Amino acid sequence: MDAVLKVQTAKDAKVFGLETWKWILTFSIIVAVFGVLIIIKPFPGGQTSRIIAGCGLFAEGIMNHLTVKETVKVTKRFSDQNENTGG
Repeated sequence: MDAVLKVQTAKDAKVFGLETWKWILTFSIIVAVFGVLIIIKPFPGGQTSRIIAGCGLFAEGIMNHLTVKETVKVTKRFSDQNENTGG
């Protein structure tokens, strides 16, 4: 579910002119694919399912890191603009 919300975040990042919107979109799609694989096609034995879940969690972590990093940049940029305009 979070991957779907991050697709919207990537779209918003593009509107704001952030360069990493493509990476956020890419990782959100990867996370969504891993999530669908785990739900739709459980693999026998469990080993493959654990590897896919681990890869999905890793991609989720990277996606969240990029999102937070860019949010801080945007917040700081708008904060600096407000200070310069006296607002």
